Amino acid sequence: MSYTLTRQEAAIILNISTRSVDRYIKSWKIRAKKEWRIVLLNEEDVENIKIWDNKKIELNQVIITPEEQKIQEKELEEKQKVAITKNQENKILDNIYEDLKTEIQKKDAKIERLSLQLWKMEEIVKNSISMIEYKKSQFLIEEKANSIKWELEKEKFEKEKLKMELSEKSKLNIILSIIVVILLIIALLIWWISL
Repeated sequence: MSYTLTRQEAAIILNISTRSVDRYIKSWKIRAKKEWRIVLLNEEDVENIKIWDNKKIELNQVIITPEEQKIQEKELEEKQKVAITKNQENKILDNIYEDLKTEIQKKDAKIERLSLQLWKMEEIVKNSISMIEYKKSQFLIEEKANSIKWELEKEKFEKEKLKMELSEKSKLNIILSIIVVILLIIALLIWWISL
């Protein structure tokens, strides 16, 4: 008995994973022995499994019952129907894609026209009034408006001041008038008493 194959080599020969090789070892389908840390497999067991698997494949390929053939034909028809519907879906998607592409091209053209118009308008504005002059005129207008506001505030203050002065003068006039009346009354009383 020759134990010469590693697990990886057996997996490559059998075209399976190393986990599947481990399952074969556990089920005693492949004999194995451990040398140091390496697990070595029996080469004859691996070859027998390979031959047995090939025979199973051949048997499956050769023997097809009429029922299996009908099932395979139905599956083939289903696959063809799916392929046809996929082709129809692809055509619909292609049509939608072309429509969207055309729409995007129209919108791009519109955006390009609007951008050109905007650029032309900006050029007209730049050429008609320079930005510095525009800002300067805006500043002067604001400055004039502020000075007018200040003048109005000053006029209101002066008006209020004059009102207060007028109010004080009218109070003083009333007081003087009362004093004059009182003096006249006193003078009349003195004159009347002296008579």
